Amino acid sequence: MSHQQNPAAVISEGLHVITVSTAGSRSLVRQATLANIGNLGFPILISLDATIQTLIAWIRAISPEPEHNGKPLDDNAQKKVIAEFTEFVKVYTGLMEELIEKHDVLVSENSPAAPGQGLAIGTRIRALRGQVASLVRTLRPFVPNHLAELNAQAKLAQDAADAAAALYAGPREEVSDEAAFQAAVGKLGLPAAPAQK
Repeated sequence: MSHQQNPAAVISEGLHVITVSTAGSRSLVRQATLANIGNLGFPILISLDATIQTLIAWIRAISPEPEHNGKPLDDNAQKKVIAEFTEFVKVYTGLMEELIEKHDVLVSENSPAAPGQGLAIGTRIRALRGQVASLVRTLRPFVPNHLAELNAQAKLAQDAADAAAALYAGPREEVSDEAAFQAAVGKLGLPAAPAQK
């Protein structure tokens, strides 16, 4: 972050752009059906990649320059950051829930994500999880008065990504689809239901 920029404004803009990108990915996954996954599968993968790259770019933009060490924002600005991060987490956990609910569609025979038990999706979930953790670390110096709220939201994001990642186990992670589905449903507190056939 340039010393000439207003940190609060840069963080706010970054969180807004990240949230919009994540919402776009969520919307695409939500639209996926067995009938359209052949055409929609690659756009979903591309959208997830774009969200990962958006996170990377804005984490860099938000990161304080070494000489500033991430000076805390004033308390009102800190509260605004927490509110904006909370909105992002709401959208992000929604994306993970959609990935869980659409698992059978995304790994169906006609899906570009099908090989390796959905490994293409799982790889992206793990990348998103890592970037969100990096985002949280980047935000911490700016919001020292509200670390409890930040950490609570980070935990929600982590749990959602963990649940989705477990469902999209790669070929080296021998987890049955049914067991992973039920574990994911239980972890997110979604209504209990059998995995779709």
